[in-house]
Amino acid sequence: MRLGLFRVTRSFRAVAAAASLLSLTGAGAASAGNTTVRLGTFFGDIDITLYDDAAPATVANFLDYVNSGAYDDVFLHRLATGFVLQGGGFTYTAADGVGNVPQNAPVVNEFGVPNTRGTVAMAKLGGDPDSATNQFFFNLDDNRANLDNQNGGFTVFGRVVGDGMAVVDQIAALPRFFFGSSPSEPPFNEVPLKGQNGDPLEDRFVFMESIAVISVMDGDFNGNGQVEQGDLDLVLQNWGQTASQAVVGLYGLGPGTIGQGALDAVLQDWGGVAAPDFSAAPPGVVPEPGALGVAALAALAGLRRRVGQ
Repeated sequence: MRLGLFRVTRSFRAVAAAASLLSLTGAGAASAGNTTVRLGTFFGDIDITLYDDAAPATVANFLDYVNSGAYDDVFLHRLATGFVLQGGGFTYTAADGVGNVPQNAPVVNEFGVPNTRGTVAMAKLGGDPDSATNQFFFNLDDNRANLDNQNGGFTVFGRVVGDGMAVVDQIAALPRFFFGSSPSEPPFNEVPLKGQNGDPLEDRFVFMESIAVISVMDGDFNGNGQVEQGDLDLVLQNWGQTASQAVVGLYGLGPGTIGQGALDAVLQDWGGVAAPDFSAAPPGVVPEPGALGVAALAALAGLRRRVGQ
């Protein structure tokens, strides 16, 4: 069922009166236009929208590794089932074996966004909040009770968006093996491996096969290359939730509350498709007409006339 934002049979006067009570344009609203990175794996792509404003130093640090090629030949080396999937620290080639990713200077801790399922956070040394360098992890579950309350809190700097968590979950379902003298000895005591016993390690490790910044339009929250009804539906389905807690991550959206700012991004960049469908509204949710702009109001008015004919 397609969701809309208000019943088109209401008068704009009634909509305007109700909207003044429901605007979410103030502090805490999720901002669009954040950087998105695509991480390619054997199992598919994992797109991650970075929280440029909420964790600026951490995002800059991560992008330094991405853009420098430091993550070439890196494999995901730790799978703590039901907890985290971790990588960024180690490379492997058949010629050279396991190697370390060169570390930049540690980045200051910027904890603020909770470690919910689907978020991406920095790993660090125990007892040192400001020790994060190149290793990061995917939260496989809601880890707030643990990771938000130790070592200064673990800095969440992004969120898996689109269907990326389906890829993460495939990797998280792989069997784990240990390399070393003991299955309790990190860092290689919980390594996820694909393939069959006897296959060479380069065919068994789950590599970060590629990683790069991708271009996403503001308002293209489902990442399909256009701003259309599906993006509007995502906003409405997650209205009032934080972006880091939405059931499906929205491309380009910061960690704040999904509301008026996200709606404005959709309407301002709407193009190449039919006018938005604003029928069958979720109860109590209406747009703020003053924020929609003349073009958007004209589209709504045209839709209202068509429905009323």
